[in-house]
Amino acid sequence: MIVSVHTNEPWGSTGKILTLGWKGHYIPGQWVGLRVSPNQEYRMYSIANPPGKEHIAILYTRVDQGVLTPILWELESGHTLELNNPQGAFVPQKGKNLWIAAGTGIAPFLSMTDLIMADWFGPPGSVTLLESNKQMADVFGLSQLSQLHQVGKLHYYPFITRNGLEDQDSSQYSLIQKGRLTLWLCNQSSEYLRSFDRIMICGSTQMILDVRDILLEKEVDFHTIVSEVYF
Repeated sequence: MIVSVHTNEPWGSTGKILTLGWKGHYIPGQWVGLRVSPNQEYRMYSIANPPGKEHIAILYTRVDQGVLTPILWELESGHTLELNNPQGAFVPQKGKNLWIAAGTGIAPFLSMTDLIMADWFGPPGSVTLLESNKQMADVFGLSQLSQLHQVGKLHYYPFITRNGLEDQDSSQYSLIQKGRLTLWLCNQSSEYLRSFDRIMICGSTQMILDVRDILLEKEVDFHTIVSEVYF
């Protein structure tokens, strides 16, 4: 189907959020394929906003050698793209959840925020989310997710692996953890990590393997772990 670009705005220092005029049905956590012409193959991108809106949002970073992101980067309101139907099984389940994201891997979890607000998973605080980025400006979920944390709906731990917090005094920044989330996981007890009904991981292939190895060393049930390489 052909859809129109509504906005294509910077998000952080390396990302953009592309909104497209489409309000069809999808399940939070699913992805869509995008292309600019029928001659191209679809490139997959996770949907980054909850269902029921007048648009869908795509969070992406530019890859200069990439097939599509350099083109997406230059799109303006009114330009058109071809979009296929939402797909994917990286979808939420009720219960106590641990979500782990790196970079644009936060996108599918952003699409689940309305479920958190509605206590769909269980009592408030049933979801714990770890988000990892290199620098402060690219903690893509900070503004939205810190609000859920502050009202007790979500346990949110954003991590950065580089310095850059010295001049920040907002209450949002008090949540930031310096260092790697893998170290944080290593320091958690097996009992704590095994207490989750479902653990969802979205990031690079290497990040997923590293996190999964830690969880298995902590004797987490393999069947509770689901992962998706970020789209």
